[in-house]
Amino acid sequence: MKGGICREPTAELIMNGNLWWIYDGLAAVVLIVFAIITIKRGLIKGVVSCVGFILAAGIAVSASPAIAGALYGTAAKTANIKELNKTIDDNTLIDELSLEMENMDYGLSIDDVKLRKVLAKADDYDEELFKFANNIYGRKVAEEEEFMPDLHKAYSNITRTIIGKHLSKYAAESAAQKVLEKPSLFTAMIPLLLETEDHSEAAEYICDNLVDEPYNYSFRLIALIALMAAVLVFALIMAGAIGRNDTMEPGLGRHLFCGILGLIKGAAVVFLIAVVIRASVVYGTKTELMNEYPAIDRSYAFKYVYDIVCGLK
Repeated sequence: MKGGICREPTAELIMNGNLWWIYDGLAAVVLIVFAIITIKRGLIKGVVSCVGFILAAGIAVSASPAIAGALYGTAAKTANIKELNKTIDDNTLIDELSLEMENMDYGLSIDDVKLRKVLAKADDYDEELFKFANNIYGRKVAEEEEFMPDLHKAYSNITRTIIGKHLSKYAAESAAQKVLEKPSLFTAMIPLLLETEDHSEAAEYICDNLVDEPYNYSFRLIALIALMAAVLVFALIMAGAIGRNDTMEPGLGRHLFCGILGLIKGAAVVFLIAVVIRASVVYGTKTELMNEYPAIDRSYAFKYVYDIVCGLK
């Protein structure tokens, strides 16, 4: 099992993509149910509730970034800096970088004192670490085009380790991916991690450049769910109090129109379901699902809704 995480057999099938149709089936059922309910409840109630569902989605999507930013900026960021200060010490960078370089396929044995001296005087960390690795045994252990991807992967792993000790796994995974794509984010942090007296600058750098985005995103998901659920409940209450208590509007045209209104309401609910699923991934422990979700990726319709949720910033 991937990542050593035990799952129930059915859950394993879903996560591996073998039961991908469940997501499209769920979306289809939601759309059909809301279409039928709206047809039965009549035009006036259908219009009122549909407007409410649209407003719920619109308000939640537009207002959640500001709420998430306020929540993160007022409390979470300060707490994250404190937690990172607990993680970073005088030897964090040297210990982790030594371990990563020794785990490369070059059979290196790293002298921590020499490594610290190399980093302390380096202008180009990538280049100096490449030279350092090739001079340990007085022979070239790798060509530059082979060594650099391994070194950048090491940067990514160190980032994941530092952040993941006390902060969320989602933030750690997101930051590691960001460093892998842009290694200069890590090299800019090296002199801050080498500081022996004050590690607050390194902690602040990590918060500002590596974990702000994933934390804001995770808070936005929760704010979006809360806002949308609250407005949906209000819309349903209003729809129940307005209009006639007829069971079904006469005429095929009205049936079709009410059905379309129901499909719009169902689409809003499918969007909310996708947000809830994404939040369960972000706040869960299954980090292997953060960047790929085979069952959703193989679905025909639900994956597009899920991709929209993943793209929210």
